[in-house]
Amino acid sequence: MPTPSPAVRVMALAIAALSALVAALVGFIVLPHLGASILTTTLSSCGAFVTVSAGTLHVLREFNLF
Repeated sequence: MPTPSPAVRVMALAIAALSALVAALVGFIVLPHLGASILTTTLSSCGAFVTVSAGTLHVLREFNLF
């Protein structure tokens, strides 16, 4: 397979970052409504960000886009 161009790599990083931001934002908005404290909400949002960004980058590497 040919190596991806720099533009494709930048878009792949943008997809990973934006999907991770959406996951963190959803967690940050939903968890206080479920009774979580601000510390729990923040740590869960950070965990969601790391997990989703790592998972997205793993999938992008499998498709040879990054």
